[in-house]
Order: sequence, then C-alpha cells, then structure tokens
Amino acid sequence: MSSKVPEEWKNEVSDVLFDSETIQNRIRELGKQLSLDYRNRKPVLLGVLTGSFVFLADLIRSMNCDLEIRFMRAVSYDGTESTGSVTIEGLEFLNIQSRDVVLVEDIVDTGLTLKWICEKLQKLQPSSLKICTFLSKKTSRRRADVPKVDYVGFECEDQFVVGYGFDCDQRLRQLDFVGIYKTS
Repeated sequence: MSSKVPEEWKNEVSDVLFDSETIQNRIRELGKQLSLDYRNRKPVLLGVLTGSFVFLADLIRSMNCDLEIRFMRAVSYDGTESTGSVTIEGLEFLNIQSRDVVLVEDIVDTGLTLKWICEKLQKLQPSSLKICTFLSKKTSRRRADVPKVDYVGFECEDQFVVGYGFDCDQRLRQLDFVGIYKTS
C-alpha cells in the first residue's frame, strides 16, 4: 500500500500499510465468509480487548447471520515489546459450553497470547473454536505450537504497527489506517 501518511501523524508513523478503503474491503470479504460458514448457527464472537474492538465492530456490521458478542481482555505488551507473559480478564463471566466460538484478535505476533487464550477457552468446552485475526505478522518469533488461524485479514512483515485499534502505550488506536510506528 502506498498511501501517504496524513500530515498530523508524520512524527509517529513512517508508512501506511493498509488504508481505510483497503481495510473495509477486506473486512466485507471476511464478514461474507463468516456469514456463510455460520449460517443457521449462532456463533459467539469473542473479542480480545482492547485491540480488536475496532475490527470486531466493523466485522459484525458486515455479517448477516445471527450472532452474539462477548469480550475478554488480554495484556502481553509493554510499549513496543512483548512481555513474555499474558494477563487475562473476563473468562470468569463467559459461558460458551457447547457453543460455536469465533475468537476475534487484532494481531497474531509470537502467538503466546493466542495459545494461552485458546487453552483457557478449550477448558470451557465450546462445540467449536475458530480464530479470526485482523493481522498476522510474518515473524521468526512465532511459536511452533500456536493454534491455526482460520480467518486472516492481512499479513505484514515483523514491524510495530499502529492505527485501526493497534496502539503504542494506549495511543494511536483511532487512526483509520494501519501504519508503521516510528521507533526511536
């Protein structure tokens, strides 16, 4: 993608990876596919906060099947670095036994968070568990034991990204594009 970084973000974003139009077109495609795959079923779309909320909101508006929405929170980053540990909140209120669950993630990077979440969710005995991520990083740091991602919006190189829900220290989530964060 060769869109120009808006002037007001040039100090923090070096390049635009995916512009708003490209993002919305891909989300419509994912929404159609999920609607087909879950027709006549009522999946629980489980958003992993905070990063997935923008993606999940657009995704459900592109779906035309009956569904439920739930949220959980996972924290594994400090600034631009993975901490190597995962903190999860919200599973204690989640009843997904015998339900079709689509875990909606913002990004799959090392896979540590995804692996940990899936292990916890399997203990809650869903009838099925699929994974949908907005972005999958091509990285050598990806763990070999990461669960298969069933629906991928985009792939990108191993760069720190911001915008469209992605943040750096809780900032820049509001951008309507995904860009490469300028690190110092």
